[in-house]
Amino acid sequence: MGDDAGPNFFIVGAMKAGTSSICRYLAQHPQVFISRIKEPNYYVWENLEHRDRYLVPCPSGLAPIELTQLVRTRDQYSRLFAKASFYQARGEASPLYLPHLPAAARIKRHHPDARIIALLRNPVTRAYSAYSYRRAHGLEPAESFTEALQAELTGQRASWSYDMRYLETGHYARQVTHYLEAFGGQHTLILNFDHLRSEADAVCRRVLDHLSLSTDASIRTDFIANKTRHPSARLTSKIMALLDWEFPFRQAVKRAVPMEWRHRIRVGAPAAVSRFGKRPPKMSDADHRFLIDYYADEISELERLTGWQLGHWRQIH
Repeated sequence: MGDDAGPNFFIVGAMKAGTSSICRYLAQHPQVFISRIKEPNYYVWENLEHRDRYLVPCPSGLAPIELTQLVRTRDQYSRLFAKASFYQARGEASPLYLPHLPAAARIKRHHPDARIIALLRNPVTRAYSAYSYRRAHGLEPAESFTEALQAELTGQRASWSYDMRYLETGHYARQVTHYLEAFGGQHTLILNFDHLRSEADAVCRRVLDHLSLSTDASIRTDFIANKTRHPSARLTSKIMALLDWEFPFRQAVKRAVPMEWRHRIRVGAPAAVSRFGKRPPKMSDADHRFLIDYYADEISELERLTGWQLGHWRQIH
């Protein structure tokens, strides 16, 4: 799978579709190296190219996405794999690589023999899960899911980061097609989140086969990582918002704390919420029906592309 010490596989998405779980499963294999910083997103804005086009909301309005990024340069990205040379499979997971269509060609240019793994989730439930996740962490200004969808439909979020464009990120067919065209079917593995939840062992074996790894390793798959939970206390939500919103605070932390430890701080709050928080409220039937209609053609196209039977994606649960 390549002789250099850089990554030779990429988990490209989708967001809220099991990428954290797959990372946790693979990290248990003795011949797998996973970047300790999940979601470096380097190939979305290679060397921060066009970074001004991607914005995130903050208390003062909108701020450039670069202020939230830990990995900004090629050198920083290469250092993520500085200790990976002795591992057969070396990879990273950045779910923004799927909706950002140029990412496939960029990865191909630097890693032509890489293996691609894409996990796809019902775009209806994925959209609401992503909204709930951002809202729980104090990062979503819209007070209702309906409001967030309307803002996107009217173009108010055209320059926002993909993880806050809940409709756009669910157009999987064209996204996956970019990877199939760049890397071919043999190097691109497309997985269904439903299967991950119901038969994680089998899905994990498929991933190991795709990476040409032994399936004899003992790997626990009896958990789903990074579940969406709402903070059980307002203070918890405020702390998590501080880590992503208060940019002067982030700049001070950046000067004083090494990159890897900043990443640990950043993922620690969501982990605490997942452990102690409450499940988000159920999506409204009206929003559910709207999204089923919105994604009707998309789901049909994905059935043709993958051979999956996705009738249950068209039902209100």
